[in-house]
Parts: sequence; C-alpha cells; structure tokens
Amino acid sequence: MRLRLILGLILALALIPTTGASAEDDGARADDGPGSEEYEVYSALIEEVFVTGANGSGPVPIRDRTGCPKFVVEMASSGIDAVKPETWEEFKAKNSLDYPLEERFNLSVGCVLANERDDPDARGILGLSRVGFDSEKSQALVHLDEIAAWYVSNGSFVLLVKEDGRWRVEEIAMTYLGE
Repeated sequence: MRLRLILGLILALALIPTTGASAEDDGARADDGPGSEEYEVYSALIEEVFVTGANGSGPVPIRDRTGCPKFVVEMASSGIDAVKPETWEEFKAKNSLDYPLEERFNLSVGCVLANERDDPDARGILGLSRVGFDSEKSQALVHLDEIAAWYVSNGSFVLLVKEDGRWRVEEIAMTYLGE
C-alpha cells in the first residue's frame, strides 16, 4: 500500500507541467544563474574600468562564482542615488545564492576563471555579484570585489546604464575596504 502511494506521488509529480525560463534563455529566472544580458554588463564593466581604464593587458582573472557579502545584500540602499528601487530589489533577490560563472565574457584581453580559496597565492581576482536590472533593462547594478588575497578585498557598487544599445559605467560607490 505504502509503495503504491509513493509510486503514485512520483507519477503525479512527473506529469505536472513545468513553465519558466531555462538557464540558456536570455530572460533567465534569478535562480538559473547569470544570463546573456548579465555577461554583457560584466564585460562592459571590466572592459571600461579594468582594461581600458587601467591599460590592462593579459587575461583578467575573474572569480569562478558570483558572490556578494551578506551584509552588502542586507544594506538599506546601494548608496547611489540614481539606482531605481526596482533595480535594487532585483539585485537583492538575485544575490541570496552564489552561482558558477562560465567563460562567456567578451573582453579584448580575455579572462581566466579563478578561485582564491583554491589558490591562496592568487592576486588581483575580480569577484562579481549577480546583476540587478530595472524593468526596461536600461539600468544595471553590480557589486564588485577586487580581491588582493583570499582574505583581503575591496568592495564597490557599480551602476551601469544602457545607451544606444551599449552598457557604460555611470557611477561607482565603495561599500567596504577590507583587510
């Protein structure tokens, strides 16, 4: 009797139709991990601030997972006045968990995914949060960690805006300076 009940429940669950976006869809849900638009934002941010701005050369080391310190997600605001409330709310919703990143960045110097915990001697790794967007996807908010060593990093919010089909950095606000 118990076995039939369990088998019946399994069959019923298998027959329930599922809806929603897959991880490969551009409109991926918050729990699917970064989608194409997020990689466009990441690439624009890194290219503008770390490649062009710093005259960088060689592949950019990027942490292999998204991440944002819990205290940052729990802040009352980003500290950037231009951030829309809907952008801030989506940012907070997307950053309750970490997600793996892939080498889908479009950078003139390339990138390498790294993990500072596996390689404590690694230096200069960039850590990226999930991206919060407004409803028109014309504004994006990212938290960026500049990791000097596995236990030392600086954090900043980066606000980007989309103009003429391209993302550009609008404002940067430091969230913490850590040692």
